[in-house]
Amino acid sequence: MVEALEERIQRDARFAADLGHELRSPLTTLVASVQIIQRRRDDLPERTRRAVDLVSTELDRFQRTLEDLSSWAGSTPASAARSSRASTRASWSG
Repeated sequence: MVEALEERIQRDARFAADLGHELRSPLTTLVASVQIIQRRRDDLPERTRRAVDLVSTELDRFQRTLEDLSSWAGSTPASAARSSRASTRASWSG
């Protein structure tokens, strides 16, 4: 039972890490694009400025969520166990 739970935690952590990795590139592209638009914010119509502000706010929220996901994936018991095993192997080989 404990092994099954540990395996599930490891799978979930791998999934979260993979998901975070896959989402990071398109998110970075979107954030950079919005930043370019924001540099010309004063030239935009009011309605477009509001839309850009909304997109920017949501991208900030999405970035925080992705950071939380990455932190969780890196701080699960499964990742701690992997880190501990890697550290132990390094000390034995060094």
